[in-house]
Amino acid sequence: MANIMINNNCNLSCEYCFAKNISAPLYMTFTDFKYAVDFIARGKEQIGILGGEPTIHPLFREFVNYLEFNKDVRSFILFTNGINLGNYVELIKYNKMRILLNLNRPSDIGRKYDRIIEGLCKLRSIGKLSNKIAIGLTIYDDKYSDHWLKVMKDNSLNKLRLSIAVPNKRIESSSIEYYKKYKQIIFKYVHEALNNGILPFFDCNVPPPCILENSERQELMDKFSGRPTNVICNKSVCEPVIDILPDLKVIRCFGTKKDTELNLKNFKSLHEIRNYYINEYDKKLIEKHIDSRCKKCVFFQKSLCNSGCLWLIKSE
Repeated sequence: MANIMINNNCNLSCEYCFAKNISAPLYMTFTDFKYAVDFIARGKEQIGILGGEPTIHPLFREFVNYLEFNKDVRSFILFTNGINLGNYVELIKYNKMRILLNLNRPSDIGRKYDRIIEGLCKLRSIGKLSNKIAIGLTIYDDKYSDHWLKVMKDNSLNKLRLSIAVPNKRIESSSIEYYKKYKQIIFKYVHEALNNGILPFFDCNVPPPCILENSERQELMDKFSGRPTNVICNKSVCEPVIDILPDLKVIRCFGTKKDTELNLKNFKSLHEIRNYYINEYDKKLIEKHIDSRCKKCVFFQKSLCNSGCLWLIKSE
């Protein structure tokens, strides 16, 4: 999978997000969008559409139509805060589209939260949502909120993506300690989801195996009953995400943007881009910054862990 960032601005200003500091909005042109889509589609990979908030792009509907009716596009995911979904209710019928709705706490969103709920209600009136929408939660402090559970129950949703926010500034502890800081709140969400018949999973930022005791991992494995999951944290390898920016620059991921920005047109395939980042960035960063304790760990020695997010490792 690779992502296309069609704009860099947003209709929210979340504490943890890069988009809150955007001074000059940047919108991808339709010509560049087609180039980016066709570039990813050649590799037969899924496409992610993100921002900023992608639904505020003036050409958002045209972009989605191009994806849906492009024979080379297998599927695509819309990453959205959901505020404008009520304006695009017809999209729920699109066969290729899935939606990841990142649902922050009502107190963080304010009055716009009602628009998210109203939008979901409109979508629900058109068709079944369980196979179309997953809810996303970004964990950026130690405050638990159960707002997501009511939304998921009301809309019969059964997939919950958990994202551990990457800070916009240098961390004061090691990357391992950063994960341990949020361990209790992370797994409170995990267990609450499982107890309510909801399948939780982590995004690319999977915590390292060492934050779980063997008994804790076994308890989770028992609850998943053999279903595949990354929540048991038996692998934590930070691999290049590949984000294509509105100006057709390409980056490894947003956390490493300053160090990895390249020109998409200088490459022939996603495979070539990933290999470049792995060899020219990842390996060198791990060699330079990985904790000496990690090098002795069996998970690291078996290439099953590199201490989690590389941006966190570099920020230590």
